[in-house]
Amino acid sequence: MSISETVATDTWVQIAQKKREEQQSRIPREWKIPTPTGVFRPLDVIEDSGLMSAEEIEWTNPDKDATTTLELISSGNVTTEQLITAFCKRAAIAQAATNCLTEITFTEAIQRAKELDEHFKRTGQLFGPFHGLPLSVKDHMDVKGLDSSAGISSLCFDPAKDNSKLVQVLIDNGAIVIAKTNVPQTCLTADSINQVFGRTLNPYNSSFGASGSSGGEGALISMGGSLLGLGSDGAGSIRMPAAASGIVGYKPSGYRLPTDGRAMFGDGIIGITILGPVPVFGFMGRSVRDMRVASKLVCDQKLWEVDPFIYPSPWLGITIARPRIG
Repeated sequence: MSISETVATDTWVQIAQKKREEQQSRIPREWKIPTPTGVFRPLDVIEDSGLMSAEEIEWTNPDKDATTTLELISSGNVTTEQLITAFCKRAAIAQAATNCLTEITFTEAIQRAKELDEHFKRTGQLFGPFHGLPLSVKDHMDVKGLDSSAGISSLCFDPAKDNSKLVQVLIDNGAIVIAKTNVPQTCLTADSINQVFGRTLNPYNSSFGASGSSGGEGALISMGGSLLGLGSDGAGSIRMPAAASGIVGYKPSGYRLPTDGRAMFGDGIIGITILGPVPVFGFMGRSVRDMRVASKLVCDQKLWEVDPFIYPSPWLGITIARPRIG
């Protein structure tokens, strides 16, 4: 009998236990560290863990954005496998320190990195502009083969059959999903805590939360465990976690990016607009220029030709002139 069949009769407590056991089984044993106790600074755990080499710590340094870091691969100074492995290690440490992850795909990510290395070696060409980009995804978005439970026990062990459109665009351009990240149950509050995965802690002080609803994304990127994250925002769910964890968050206007995934209010997207601000998917990362590059990349796909809920709006490349002083 499969896990999905047995959970049909389990209590939410039993489901949560099985889900956490599955989650832990996807972290290599040699990457596991004891969960710190008391009040501590999670960011300090990265170097204190002793799991990462000096080179790996440097490659994943949060002071470097995706634009800079990906140049390591294109220059041939670092392989995709080396970079993805380093980010997966750092994400594992971030999980121990902040509880920021839900679904973990380290093994699959490293395998994909090897495939991209082979492509680069064989063709001399990058797979795409985001070749080797470590990507993290907010839990309620779909990644094929993984749950999109949003911290709801009844939605566990029900893996997505396809990738959300935004996830697929980034994968098609070379990004590699390393994990999905924690949210409040139903994504409807400003603290990323739920009955399945627990609470995500703030990277700067464990006595504080990481805000929400994209709190797992904010914490992971702040801890240096991802270069680019996908979040969502209707009333601050990207902006608040970005501020709480000291990263950059971008909430686009409504109907600019596809918003398919686990529906919190039943089928369709139009119905949820009557609740208030239009919920959108957006980007979280280390620099404004990364947000710009990712936004332009998606815009250039002209997804409005395949998604009726996206407003046709080509990238205009508008720049704002700085006023002259004096």
